[in-house]
Order: sequence, then C-alpha cells, then structure tokens
Amino acid sequence: MTTSQHVSNELERAARAINENRWDDAISDLQVAHDRLPDDAAVAGKLAFALSRDGRYGDAVRVLEELHRRQPQEAKWPYMIGYQYYEKKVWKEAIEWFAKALDVRPGYVKVLYRKGYAHLALTQDNEAINALTECIRNWEKMGPEAQDQDRVIYAKAQFQLGKLLLKKGLSIKAARHFEIATQHAKDHDFLYELGQCYLRNNRFDEALLELQAADRIKPGTDYIIDRIAQAYMKKGEFAAAERVYEQIPSHRRRPFISQHLGMLHVAQGQHEKAMPHLQIALRKQPENHNIHYSLGSAQEATGKIREAHASYTRAVNYRKSKYNLEFKEAEEALKRTAEMINSLPPDDEGDDSRNDEGVIESYNESRGFGFISNKSHERVFFHVSSFEGHQKPRQGSNVRFESEPSPKGLRAVHVELVEK
Repeated sequence: MTTSQHVSNELERAARAINENRWDDAISDLQVAHDRLPDDAAVAGKLAFALSRDGRYGDAVRVLEELHRRQPQEAKWPYMIGYQYYEKKVWKEAIEWFAKALDVRPGYVKVLYRKGYAHLALTQDNEAINALTECIRNWEKMGPEAQDQDRVIYAKAQFQLGKLLLKKGLSIKAARHFEIATQHAKDHDFLYELGQCYLRNNRFDEALLELQAADRIKPGTDYIIDRIAQAYMKKGEFAAAERVYEQIPSHRRRPFISQHLGMLHVAQGQHEKAMPHLQIALRKQPENHNIHYSLGSAQEATGKIREAHASYTRAVNYRKSKYNLEFKEAEEALKRTAEMINSLPPDDEGDDSRNDEGVIESYNESRGFGFISNKSHERVFFHVSSFEGHQKPRQGSNVRFESEPSPKGLRAVHVELVEK
C-alpha cells in the first residue's frame, strides 16, 4: 500500500472520529498522517483543529505556528493561533495574534468580532467599539452568500456593541443594535437585552413582548422571568407580576428574585409580606445595600422604627465601604428615623436603646469571640469584652446589642443577654 493510500485511510478514519466527537481517535490518525506528509498544510490544519477541540491548545499552537511560518500570507493561521489563547481567556496574546491576521486580511469579519470581544474582556471599551464597528461595516459590504455564512457573527457583534452602549447608559442607541441582532439570530439573550433596553426606555409593552419571546426560547430561566415580572410592575400590573414570580419555586429563588419579590410587596404596601422575602435575600447577600434599604422601608412602614434605622445604617455603610458612594435616599431615611426615635416615649417600641437583637450562633471560648445571627439573618462578629457587666456568652443565648461597621463587616458592641 502506498503512502497516499495509508494517509487516505487515516484521513477517512479521522473524519469519522471528528463527526462523532472522538477527538483522541481523530488526533491519533491525523498525527500519523501528518508524520507521513509533514508538508501537507491541509493535514496539519486538521490536526490543529482536532487538538483545539480536545482542549489541547498548546499542542494546537505549536502546529499552527509552524503553518504560519511556512505560509505567512494565510490569515487563518494567526487567527487560529489567536483563537487558542481566546479559548483560554488569555486575552492579550489573543489580541496580538488577531492583529497579525488582520494585517494579512484587514476585513476578516470573524477575527474583528473575536478581537472586539477580547478587548471587552480587558475592559478596553474604545478598542472594542472600533473592532466591533469595523466588523459590522465589513459584513455589510459583503455579498449575500458571504453574509449568510457570517450572519451569526454579525448578530453577535451588534449584540456586544449594544451591551457596551447600555453599560454607558446609552439605552436608546443600544436598543437599535439589539433590534438588528434579533433580526439576524433568534437568541434568548439577544431578546432579553432588547427587553431590558425597552424597560429602561419606558417602552413597557414592547419590553414584555421581547422578554416573553426570550422565555419561549429558554423557558424557566430565572433572570428572564424576573424581567417579565419587572415589566408588569412598570405597567402597574402587580398581580400579574406576582403570578410570574410564582413560576419559580421558593427553593430555586436566587437572592435577586427574593429581593425583587419583596420590593413588589413594598410597592403594593404589603410590608409585612415583603419582610420575609427581603430577609431571605439578605441571608445570601448580607452586604447588599439595596436589600437593606428595602427592608428598612418595610420596617419603617410597619412601625419598627429602631429596626428600620439599623437597616438604613447598614445600607449607607455597605454602599460606602463597597463602592465608596453616598446613598442619599438611605441617608435621608436615616435622619428621618433618628428623629422619630428621639421623639418616642421611653416605654415605646422597646424600652432601651439597643438597636438589634439576635442569637449567638457560635462562640470560641478559648479565643474570646463568636458570631451572632441577627434578625436580618446576618452574621455579626462579637468579642467577649463587648458584653455588659460580667455576663458570659453562651451558644444559643438571645442577645440585644448595637452594631457598628468594621473593616471585616458588622461588629456587635454593648451586648446584653436577654431572657426569652
């Protein structure tokens, strides 16, 4: 049997293995074929492809670098090298190789998209805008057949450009890019982001249509369901929003779902119903300033003034410590509830000045510290020296205390055991 016959058999076996995603078998046959015909670029290219699909990016790069050395005017080799780094999220090297591919073939649509995405990953927004815009411009110059081949790439470029503009607060411009993306590819995320844009632009009915279309493509996706409920809320259809949230079983609700469900009840004046949902959200996101603020609103509305004051305090502190930003609404609520507390008679709503209660969930006696689970289910650090008088902390004991921020979170001070 001649060398060409051997190679033909190996390439046939490799093709079958590739179709069945048996990458080890494909690589084995292609490696033998490559050893027999080391100068055959087509065989080497197939070997690099199989290595890449098997996640052996370093081996693929070595084969592709040799191909690039031998055929420096072939843009696909530096593109494929860049793609190996792209898959590994090694963005800087990916961009360098994509740039080399574009030096050979400046209007290479697929490469322009990948390069733009890599710039996005590095938060190089201006470079990303330039690459994505160039990708779109070059696709629009293509003939119909070439456009069909790269239609999904074009839609993705429009989508990523829309997301970038939306991040910059340019929701009207972003919407146009999302609209084009959804015209060329029906993807649930494309429809979801378009719905998001319409919500921001107060186009609530259109937002609802796009979000419901996204839900039909990928039913049961919680962040899509959440936005559908938000659209109903914006339209003032609170009962419909609540029915949408009920699609998500309570054990599957992520913190943002519990948070928004609580806020839905607040919007309807159902403050007692809101508080359990907000407290559940806080168990998983204890440093979320928005949840603390919403909980404070519900507590204030139900007359729990000291608890509301404590929640507003946390909202202000967490926003400041995490983002170094002021929280004006919470600060105003803090002043308002402080004035209300000062006007309360001594025997009203708790007869002392402690602003929080909880249960000691753990205590390390040898080291003298532990944690309290407060009413909002946050873990609050305490040291034995913070206990009033000669009281000793015991796991499971009820306590009343004041809390203050510290570099590592909330810290309990003026702790007092409470009999219940």
